[in-house]
Amino acid sequence: MQCKENNPESMSALGWRLALSRAVKFTGIYRIDEPEMIAMIPRPCYGLLLVCPVNKASGTSQQTIGTGCGIIALLHCLLNGRARSFVEA
Repeated sequence: MQCKENNPESMSALGWRLALSRAVKFTGIYRIDEPEMIAMIPRPCYGLLLVCPVNKASGTSQQTIGTGCGIIALLHCLLNGRARSFVEA
């Protein structure tokens, strides 16, 4: 499965295909600098994936694999810290 977008639905679906318990899901917020947005994050929270736009103005280059950053971030969240206990073998 190729994750074409880094949105909560596609990241949850990919996590479930990678043996993440269905008790865990991803939630989207649009800012991290406002208390109201932070309050929308369900607790407990096991990880935070920050999606940043890539463009010429940001000074970063395009990635070789179109969804590589999101997939690596997802794997990092699943295999490190408390979220690891929700991976079903």
